[in-house]
This record gives sequence, structure tokens and C-alpha cells, in this order.
Amino acid sequence: MNRRVSIEIATGKLIESQSGTAEHGALLANAVAAGFTEAEVEEKVASQAEYLALLDAAQPPAPTNEAIYDQVLSRERAFAALLQCLNDGSIVPGANATPAALKAAIVAKM
Repeated sequence: MNRRVSIEIATGKLIESQSGTAEHGALLANAVAAGFTEAEVEEKVASQAEYLALLDAAQPPAPTNEAIYDQVLSRERAFAALLQCLNDGSIVPGANATPAALKAAIVAKM
């Protein structure tokens, strides 16, 4: 099944797709309404294989093991800082635990 697609010319990335009876120019008009210029966009009919390739290219790469490690370590540091704040009294639940106060106290302990 073919789909009408609009693609950002500079990057080759999919902007929008429609199946069915989308009129020629409809996706270009949508892209222009979203802030692109006509010169930045190509509208065409793509085969199913082309469409799937565009979708695959649009997916963000999987996070690396190092990025996952950094995220876990950051969460552990934040949790350890929260526990330290609770233990030393710099955060008193129900008294001064506004979101801004919590953030400031935790960041100070990290």
C-alpha cells in the first residue's frame, strides 16, 4: 500500500504521512503551516518499503550502556542526597518540603 509522505529535504526525515486519498499538496500545506518553507519540503507517494525505511530512520538510536549507567548513577546520587537531607533535617516533610525547596536541598547535597 502506498502512502503520501512529506520529507524534510535537508535531512531526509519524515515530517508526515497519510494513507488513503490524501490530495497532492495537502501534506506540503501542513508542513508549511508547521513552520517549514515549501523549498524545505518534498511531498511524494512512497511505497510501503520506502515508508518503513523512513519510519526506521526516524527512530532515535538505542541508548548506549554508558548512557544507561550515567542515568542510573544520577538517580542513585539524587536518592542518596534525598536521604541525607531527610536525615540531617534540611528537609522536613510537611513543613518546608515545597518542590523548589526539595530540589534546592537535594542539588546542594549531590
